[in-house]
This record gives sequence, C-alpha cells and structure tokens, in this order.
Amino acid sequence: MERAIAQYYAETDGLSLREFTLYGQLAQAQFYGGSLEALRFRRYDPADDCQGALIWMFDDCWGEMGWTPIDYYLRRKAAYYSIKRACKPVKVIVRRRGRTLVTRIINDTRQAYRGEVRLGWVRLDGSDAHVQDLPVFIPTNNMIEVATERIPTKAELDPRRWLYMALLHDGDRFEPDEAIYPLLPTRRLKLQAPDIQVAVSGREIELISDVYCHAVHTEDGGRVLLSDNYFDLLPGLPKRVTYLGAGDPSQAIFRAVLPARRAQRIKESV
Repeated sequence: MERAIAQYYAETDGLSLREFTLYGQLAQAQFYGGSLEALRFRRYDPADDCQGALIWMFDDCWGEMGWTPIDYYLRRKAAYYSIKRACKPVKVIVRRRGRTLVTRIINDTRQAYRGEVRLGWVRLDGSDAHVQDLPVFIPTNNMIEVATERIPTKAELDPRRWLYMALLHDGDRFEPDEAIYPLLPTRRLKLQAPDIQVAVSGREIELISDVYCHAVHTEDGGRVLLSDNYFDLLPGLPKRVTYLGAGDPSQAIFRAVLPARRAQRIKESV
C-alpha cells in the first residue's frame, strides 16, 4: 500500500493518519476499478475473451487496511464506488495498447443500446479540448469497439496537462457513463484547486467544476448517503448523484483531493 500511495499521491513519510488512510483508499479504488474494467474490456474479445470476475475479499474480518471494499464495521470504502461504477450494465472503457488508446462499449443488458459517445482529449484546466461525437449502437448482451486513438507525443500534448476521455449517453433511458484516462499518475498531473458548483433539486444533487478534479466526495462515514462518491469531474460537465441519507441534501459539502506536497499537505476545495 505504501508503494501505491507513493506512486499515485505522495511520499508516505510524514503523512498524517488521515492522509494515509484517504490516499490508501483512493489507491485501492483505482486498482479495483481499473482491474474490473480491464476484465470487462475483454468481453467477447475474439483473441482474449473474459466473461466475468469474482471478488471474494468483500469485507474485513478484522480491523486492517486491506483490499476489501467494506471494512470490519461494514462501512463502505472508496473502492465500493469504483467497483460499482466499473460494473455498470452499459459501460464505456478506455484501455491502453502500446502507443494507442482503445475505446469499447459493453452492453450487458437485454435491450439494444443506441446513443452517442464523445471522445477526445481534454485539458485539465478546462481551457481547451479536442473531441468528436459519434453515434453508437450496441446490440443486446454485446460489446463494440468504437475508436482507436494514437497517444500524442509530449511535444504535441503535455501529459501533465491533458487527459483522454469518453462520455457515453443515450438521452434518458440509461445513466450517462464516462471513462477518464490520464496518461500519468495523479501526483504528476498539474491539478488545480477546483471551483465546484453544487445545485440541489429534491434528492438530486448536480455538481459541475471549472477544472478536472479527482476523488470528489462528501464525508459519509462509510454509510449509505449518496448513489456515488469519490468520483472524478471533467471540466464543465455536470455529474448528478442521488442523496439517499436522512436530512437535508443541501448540507452535503463536497471536496476534491489533490496530492500532498512537501510544503503543502492535502489541499481540498469546498
């Protein structure tokens, strides 16, 4: 776990317990979500078919910092939500093959899916984007490959300031889905403190950020509070979640996570 935290977020020497726990959860969430997406990406692959995955380390049998998405006290870790997102019935996934990025869409439902996917490169600060919109049709219980994109050189696009994304939507039948693919670990990206705008309508909460931000969350104590938590936001694109807890949804405070620096520890924005 220390190596994972050091690779993605911060050197572990001197981290507070709170920082170590948060970064450890997020590293685990990236590995779990990414692993399941890698397996689902191979669904009906003619050369390397994979029809499913099993998770048997689901909850801890004693208190520890382990690989389960549920802790000893039956509280949800950040990985619970990355697993949930990776297992959406209709899922868009981007994976790397050498110097190219391949985008596939998996439809595990008994309904054909017709919609649109937006693909391309987005600058982290929201100032620029190179994207295209493509119509898609995925038959019931099937997979299609929709795009292959060459990874640009550092001179063409600075990997510290750009990421690749795929945004899938069909109007209203299915929840929109997205794939976000940075070319570098989180700690090496040029992230900025975001201005996250939150709008509440009944039990629905909509969030939108001016810049790309990572692991946006509200403290839920590991209990059922939101339909999604610890998610990334793309600049200018809204994210909608449902408030499932008791009380007033407008009281939820959302924060993004930035990697710690030597002179500047966890920096969060409200």
